[in-house]
Amino acid sequence: LNAYFSGMIPHMVYNFGAAILRAVGQSSQPLFFLMISGPLKLLLTVFFVSVCGMDVAGLAFANSCAQTVSATLVVISLAKRKDHCRLTWKSLKFYGESLKRILQLGIPSGIQSATFSLSNVFIQTSVNSLATIPGFITGNAAASSICAFADTLTSALYQISLTFIGQNAGALKYDRIKKGYQTATGLTFVTVGIVSCLVCIFSQQLLGLYIADDPNAIYWGKVRIMILFIPLVFQGLMDVNSGALRGLEVSVQPMVISLVGICGLRILWALTVFQIPQFHTPQMLFICYPITWVITYTAELILYISTYKKLKQKFCVMS
Repeated sequence: LNAYFSGMIPHMVYNFGAAILRAVGQSSQPLFFLMISGPLKLLLTVFFVSVCGMDVAGLAFANSCAQTVSATLVVISLAKRKDHCRLTWKSLKFYGESLKRILQLGIPSGIQSATFSLSNVFIQTSVNSLATIPGFITGNAAASSICAFADTLTSALYQISLTFIGQNAGALKYDRIKKGYQTATGLTFVTVGIVSCLVCIFSQQLLGLYIADDPNAIYWGKVRIMILFIPLVFQGLMDVNSGALRGLEVSVQPMVISLVGICGLRILWALTVFQIPQFHTPQMLFICYPITWVITYTAELILYISTYKKLKQKFCVMS
């Protein structure tokens, strides 16, 4: 933990800088920087663990070093820019109004992200209660690793929605906001649909990368994959809505929706429905994911439509 958190500041610097670059359409540069720091992390891991014998601390320290490299590259890139996003060292200070707006959007956003982690604590406790089922823990862990790739995909859709809608909201181009939202939604159906189908079809082979010879673990891994990947499009749509609302500078309401729809309902499910003896099964535990996705997506969609109409009407009055 000490080694890992030593890289937290570089990690934040990279994220802040990468967000600025994406906001001006330079999404390829952050990717390029990660293509440098990613292999470097692997090399440093081998060096610290195999050569220096640092064990787990070597893995964490390699991660911190890689984060520092990616943060340095982002800072250099921003310092070399010639536009309004240029990083000028002499101008580094707190600007009251900007800081206020950042905190107004950032704090609810951070709380919303934390709700997923909080609900996962209760889900993990429920998973541990099923440890007596042969192969379940191993299969669930393998499937969770595969699901992490799906989270990366939906997070990318969130960034697309946030960046495009945020840019056009700032420019007061509300027709382009509508087109951007529709495009992001269509892209979600296509990309998530294709990935979901491929993962479900090749679930046996994918799980085989993690599990050697354990039919029970493979079975439970496939159960989790099928329950989560078939309705995965709703997680993608939920993330698109969340990004769109942030782009429209709405942050508190999505936080409340996530607190209730994701964190609250999952904890309630784990403490009530899942505790019923006949429902104390892996299937009934996993089903809470798509249920909360659908409920949260529906609430966010209603909020997005309402917010968009209000802002467009306000713009028409001002015009």
